[in-house]
Amino acid sequence: MLIELKPPKKIDSAQLSAIFAALGQILSEYAQKPAYQELLGNTRICFDWVQYKQNFRPAVAKRIAFHPDLRAVRHREIHIDLRQVNAQSLEVDLRRCLDSWSPAPALPAIAASVETAAPASDAGPGQTAIALATRLAGLTDEEDSWENPDHLYLEPFQLARHSIIWSFNALYWNALDKWEAIFQKSYESSLPGGVTDACNPDFVAASVRRLCQILDELKSKEQLPEQIFVLEIGVGNGAQARTWLDEFQRLARKTRVDYYERLHYLISDFSACVLDAAREAITPHLDHVSFLVLDASDPLKSLAFLRYKVLFVHISNVYDNLPSSELIKAGSRYYQVEVRAYLPREQAETIAQKYEVPLQQLPTSITRFLKIGPDYFEHTEQGVRFWSDVWRALKLEERYAELDDLSQLKLFDGFDSRDVQSLLEEINGDVRVHLNEMALKSFINTLPLLHPRGIFQVQDIFITDLEQYRSSFRGPGKYDGSVVNWVNGPLLRFVGNRCGYDVYFQPFTTYRKNSNITVLTTSIRD
Repeated sequence: MLIELKPPKKIDSAQLSAIFAALGQILSEYAQKPAYQELLGNTRICFDWVQYKQNFRPAVAKRIAFHPDLRAVRHREIHIDLRQVNAQSLEVDLRRCLDSWSPAPALPAIAASVETAAPASDAGPGQTAIALATRLAGLTDEEDSWENPDHLYLEPFQLARHSIIWSFNALYWNALDKWEAIFQKSYESSLPGGVTDACNPDFVAASVRRLCQILDELKSKEQLPEQIFVLEIGVGNGAQARTWLDEFQRLARKTRVDYYERLHYLISDFSACVLDAAREAITPHLDHVSFLVLDASDPLKSLAFLRYKVLFVHISNVYDNLPSSELIKAGSRYYQVEVRAYLPREQAETIAQKYEVPLQQLPTSITRFLKIGPDYFEHTEQGVRFWSDVWRALKLEERYAELDDLSQLKLFDGFDSRDVQSLLEEINGDVRVHLNEMALKSFINTLPLLHPRGIFQVQDIFITDLEQYRSSFRGPGKYDGSVVNWVNGPLLRFVGNRCGYDVYFQPFTTYRKNSNITVLTTSIRD
């Protein structure tokens, strides 16, 4: 048996010792049972510290890695979150997990219909991603033949980017005004420190100065365009746009150039609700601003007329909020992580009783709610609180599906999966990484908009070295009503370099101490 311990964050040595003592006692007991000896020999125990207080993982979670046919087992894993578990709860949860793997024969699952299918792999952030089943259809492999009676399932196993969690995420941004009105707080309050680094005045001033230097160079060569196009993808509450526009206007007036008069600032988001809120924030600059409802995963589709014309692109905390799956490299094998969402039955019963929904109808009510929004209930406040209660309770089960080879890895049209293989060949040992499909698609579909001297700047929580995946949990987590994942920076850099762009990373700690934000900057290679 392999036991993996990632560096714990805030657990004292006495608590850790008690947890390991409990683990040793339980494993010793089960190892004496002949039926478990081979099973335990093919099982890995993984200790982690999940940094997000709100997340999709139970304290103890089991995983099975399957052969490509999803019938035979490669190995098993038990993941233990040191943030949630203690010695007493570990004993109960671990015994339940091991007992569920008892070699007793399993009853076949009863097939049932799925109310709505998962979307295509390139579904954008504003599209619904609902897949619901009270019991799962067509199940033949070992994992699905053991449905957990303590789980109320909301979907079948599928890649994470198709999961119902992204329907909740889309609803959050489309009905943000209703969520914030009921809970009397802005979404920024759920961020670390309760602020967004996009509005840091020193950072914004540095960005504006750099753009103005490029504009000066173009002007000196008589190459300055009549219109200076700036694009912001994912506007938030408009505070970043207002800060940037104020600084750009101030600097242009100070240097007595006409850059502000030439400025055409494009504010885009997939949520009309978010755009409406941002409009109020930038009122003094409205003559220079256009608002666009835009799919962040494919800006080129709506903005093809601006190909090679945008001099500055800014994106803040968008990539970490786009649908993403994960891939595992284990030895010479690759596995895709598949998930299915569920509610713990005890919490599901509480929600059903509180909102007077029969338990057996709760999954159907949830999927209908996600299509309609808070107005599904007679009173908006009741709808928002139902939404919040379900979201807090929502968890994910996982399994690993082996790929025969990475040519089977399908992220989106136009992406070559060999890039992923080439990247992962550079790292030794086992690793689990984000694929960030929609962020990668957005990145690729934004590059053609960039002026030959333009700047493409992204502020987000980036992994900048694949080794960082070994050290701690990187998502998915929950921010209030939305999903958050770290972004695979080396993959974006690899793809960018192949496309002829230089990609650089700069820690934001230059501007704010202890910030997790990294700034990605992209420009056409000279």
